[in-house]
Amino acid sequence: MKTFAFSLFTVILILFFQSIAFSQDDAVRMFISTELKGDPAQMPEAEELRPGDAVYFVVKVNYKFTLGDLASTDPKTGKKNIYVCFDMNSYKVGEVCTGILKSPVSEQDLAAKSAVLTLVPATNDMNAGNIDFIRKMLDMIDSKLGQDFDLRITYKNYDNQKSASFKAPFSMTNYDKSRWYEYNRMFVNQETSAQTQKELATTTVPQAAMHDPALERQLLAAAQDLFGSTNKIYKAVFISRDWTYGKNEFGILMSRDAYVAIMRKETATGDCFVDQRLYAKQEFLTGNNWASLKLWWRENRPSLLHINCDKFIGFK
Repeated sequence: MKTFAFSLFTVILILFFQSIAFSQDDAVRMFISTELKGDPAQMPEAEELRPGDAVYFVVKVNYKFTLGDLASTDPKTGKKNIYVCFDMNSYKVGEVCTGILKSPVSEQDLAAKSAVLTLVPATNDMNAGNIDFIRKMLDMIDSKLGQDFDLRITYKNYDNQKSASFKAPFSMTNYDKSRWYEYNRMFVNQETSAQTQKELATTTVPQAAMHDPALERQLLAAAQDLFGSTNKIYKAVFISRDWTYGKNEFGILMSRDAYVAIMRKETATGDCFVDQRLYAKQEFLTGNNWASLKLWWRENRPSLLHINCDKFIGFK
């Protein structure tokens, strides 16, 4: 089985070894491991990566060199570290770059011969030291939708603009039954809960931007018909200030539409919402006559917000 190690031989030659003879061993090795040890230099290279594994990125240097020889200063932050970027061509999360050494980086860290960065810990730890980075890694993995992928890993030196890359293949067989999936769900649920609490504290009932009692009655009935018996519709309002009129290629009036907000309660859960994912549309008939109002889903379906049900008190 192919391992994932690579040598920065060419880069290191340019950076440090211009007049030094080499042995057959690599001056620098960077690789993926699934076994954490107290001394990163003793961690074995992984031969395969499967859903649920712990995943670690390891860097080791040989000869008289130290990790400090790989460090550079990020011009955006002014911080010195060994910078590595991870990219799996994810539609959801782009390239994620981080420093391998814990911040603030000490002289002892720079003098060491090896270091390890946790990509996915061995347990579903929600309070790991580099939790923000771990969250992004899990999000990237989840976005691959169960498909095998190559994780591209790039070492970057900001001081001299040198870099070197290698790829680590990830198997995603049975991902949806794995610890990786469960770990990611824990973050998703935590973030969803936090967002819900924020919405409950801040969402208010929107005011109608235009009034037409007859059309508002049609809107209310259309909303109840759409959501059915699983929802109680408290109120429905137009949030567009005016209608948008649609014409055909000959300039003939065909329809009009406007955005709406539906105040509703899901009877099964007791959750209340301000739902702004719909728009109302009427087909033009003749003169001042329009067909009955119908509701359609907006293409990007924005703004489904939780609201405290007490804010519906007084509505029918």
